[in-house]
Amino acid sequence: MGDLLNRVGGLVAAGKTALQSAVKTALTTAASKSDPLTGFEYFQEARAVRHLAGEFSIPSVLSANNALYGALEAKPDATVFGTELDELGKSPQVEAYLAELAQISDGTKPPDANLWDFTVRHAGSRDEALKWIATLFQDASGRDEQLKSIRNPKAAASLRTVLGSLNRGALGMELYPESLPIKDAQLYHYYVPAYAAAKMAKNGVQQPLAFTMPFLFNTEYELIGDRFMIDPDPSTVEAAAQDAFQRLLFGNPPLSGRGDPSRIEGSTRDMYLGYRGALFGSGATKTPEPYEPFAKRMAADPDSEIRAVVER
Repeated sequence: MGDLLNRVGGLVAAGKTALQSAVKTALTTAASKSDPLTGFEYFQEARAVRHLAGEFSIPSVLSANNALYGALEAKPDATVFGTELDELGKSPQVEAYLAELAQISDGTKPPDANLWDFTVRHAGSRDEALKWIATLFQDASGRDEQLKSIRNPKAAASLRTVLGSLNRGALGMELYPESLPIKDAQLYHYYVPAYAAAKMAKNGVQQPLAFTMPFLFNTEYELIGDRFMIDPDPSTVEAAAQDAFQRLLFGNPPLSGRGDPSRIEGSTRDMYLGYRGALFGSGATKTPEPYEPFAKRMAADPDSEIRAVVER
């Protein structure tokens, strides 16, 4: 897809038929390989060009998108940070960390004040702490796919206990390294973009793009919901391809179309966590936008708020 965009110099020039066919092909491939992030990677690449072509050159955006997915190192089961998962799953230090967190989770040990500070003490540095939290707790929604990669039975049992506590919002700790106006159990919306941004910055991606690409990854994922977590049913693939195509050409619609105010609030909250996490991980020094105006603008006109965040 990167070659296509370089060749035509933009989305519209590719033509409706060619672009729609490319989207459908990417999604069909994702479904047939049980690899949901394949289609989403394509979608984000095209959306990133749409959002960022005025701020950055198309080659730099495509290169940064490749760097993002290299940092994420996604597996077909939609887990990310595969190398880190394998590494941490074998670590006695991590086993002890998870065992203590499991004791906190089941009430046999009183909680520390803050998960971040607790993890820094166990991991020995802020960089390691960010890796541990982002990797081990990358999904606390009940799917918990990362458990399959933890080969140590004791560590896996402890992690299962902690993930259950996080999913219920019952860990009893502050979850983030900075004060946020959000109490949210799905901390992966903060830490996955944060760690991806940190890896990109460490690998030489310039700070503006090291922040922007993980922010877009989390935001676009939240905007399209689970449309790319697709199954091989042709009608599902067709619907997802059509939805993606409409968004590529005409942008994201207001969140008001989702109807349920709690769903809208949940989406803007998760997008804000990704925004703050990407700022934190990339080392950005800009003052963050407060949650309330961010949420209001994102709900009313997502694409305008995304551009404002990138330009700010």
